[in-house]
Amino acid sequence: MGWLEQSLELVLDSLDSDTANAISMFKNIWGGVDIKRIRDRWTSNAFARWGSRVDLHDGAFYQRDFDNKEYLNAWRADEDIYETIVHELSHIWDQRSDQGLSDNLRDVVGGRFAHKFLWFEWGEYTVDIPTSWTTFQENPENPAEDWAYTFSAFVVDSSRMISPERVNYVLNAIDEQR
Repeated sequence: MGWLEQSLELVLDSLDSDTANAISMFKNIWGGVDIKRIRDRWTSNAFARWGSRVDLHDGAFYQRDFDNKEYLNAWRADEDIYETIVHELSHIWDQRSDQGLSDNLRDVVGGRFAHKFLWFEWGEYTVDIPTSWTTFQENPENPAEDWAYTFSAFVVDSSRMISPERVNYVLNAIDEQR
């Protein structure tokens, strides 16, 4: 089974133990999403855009063709690749909720930017309840990245000790899709 298929299987398993329910929820959340691999060695990361497409650039995989599994295994574990794919899918879910998932998580974890003027915020983004996810920095760059890190940690490897508040938040987001 390839990395994409394995990543999608992990997402389905995290949504519901009943396969039919999990597939139905997946369709509700990500129906119509086009997942493409683009061979662009100049782009430095994978990204989600427009709420309907995930582009997995080779740059996300150390600027190498990720068909070359021997090379990748020397640099990254399969779980890191699954996390990248699930991370980008979580951005799609957030975009389709009008950033509701990341905005609400921000409230749960006490997220804030260093500066605020009226509705405009900038500067370092900090949280009161860190992700505790050793792959990434303690404070994510913004609420959207915080949501993506949290969801992908939950799906791929919940043993990375994300906080109980974050686990409960993800479980509630999943329950709302039932």
